[in-house]
Amino acid sequence: MQAAAETAAPAPPQLEPWQVDFSTIYRSGQFDHLWYAARYPDVGLTDLSPLEHYVKYGARLGRQPRPDFPGTPDEAVDGTYVNPFAAWLRQQGDASSA
Repeated sequence: MQAAAETAAPAPPQLEPWQVDFSTIYRSGQFDHLWYAARYPDVGLTDLSPLEHYVKYGARLGRQPRPDFPGTPDEAVDGTYVNPFAAWLRQQGDASSA
């Protein structure tokens, strides 16, 4: 008979903060992929999807994820930057579940 520790499933890998934001935004369906790529044509010069570009670079540059959501550049110098669109989506989810 095997010990419980041997049969337990391994813990899932810890996600990077950008991956959590990517997942939040992707699952919401509220990111405008076509608009973002057209608005910021340099995204097409990378091998990243528009959403991955936004989460990794665009949000910190103050780029908009869709036409009606303002972009705010990253001014945090201490590593405390929070993606504003992902934070807003999480807040909307919290408000709708209350």
